[in-house]
Amino acid sequence: LREGTPAIQANQPDVARSKLMESAELYPSNPDVFHNLAILNFQQQEWDSAKENLEKTAELLDMFLAVSGENPSLTQRRENIQALIDSIPLRKVIFEADSAMKSRKWEEAIVKLEELSRIQPNNPTVYYHWSVALINLKKYDEADAAIGKALALKPDEEAFLDVRKHIIKRKEALEAEKSRLAIVTIRGLNSEGKHQEALNKISSSQDILADEHLPVMWEEKAKAHLALEQLGEALTAFKKSFDLQGKSVTDSLYELAQNL
Repeated sequence: LREGTPAIQANQPDVARSKLMESAELYPSNPDVFHNLAILNFQQQEWDSAKENLEKTAELLDMFLAVSGENPSLTQRRENIQALIDSIPLRKVIFEADSAMKSRKWEEAIVKLEELSRIQPNNPTVYYHWSVALINLKKYDEADAAIGKALALKPDEEAFLDVRKHIIKRKEALEAEKSRLAIVTIRGLNSEGKHQEALNKISSSQDILADEHLPVMWEEKAKAHLALEQLGEALTAFKKSFDLQGKSVTDSLYELAQNL
């Protein structure tokens, strides 16, 4: 036992297991042996074996308590062993969630963190890591909801506030990219002579276009209407485009008329 126990701390699992198993054969009623085997099992993520060895420890302690009567030290130790047994599901999920995060297996991490949140619903760190995993999957609305739960539990935590700021920036960048791609698509359709498709794309993109892209959108809309000989709609769109660009509408329309 004295040879096997230090080997656990020295990260020599094979030596520790061999010595502790030998000790268990020599002295099978010693709860210390099975307790230390359980510690080794925890270290090696052998959850079923850990539970088995802790239950064996508890069984032996119960036997000693039955014959020794009132013994505060043994009673406290028995309670501690029970707490370890009860902690096994939590330890297992924490380890699996941590491993998934370190391996950048974000979908797997989210599943484990969701499971962990059911075990520890008031642990803000769980929601923090959940949010980080969702950010890496570009699920920004869900990430914001997760970090919101963390902030509700710990409003002044700087790391949580930084994550929310990061999410806001990512969402803004994503919206900007959607807007830019919509304009590129609209221009491409017009240049290919697909004017009605360009108008359809403009109609479906109204909610995602950034203010900076609205002048171009109205200009492309005007060009599409003009090509389709929808002159009233084209005139209205040209006016809007010139106005948004800060140009003189009258002068710009006169110049456009000359060009046409």
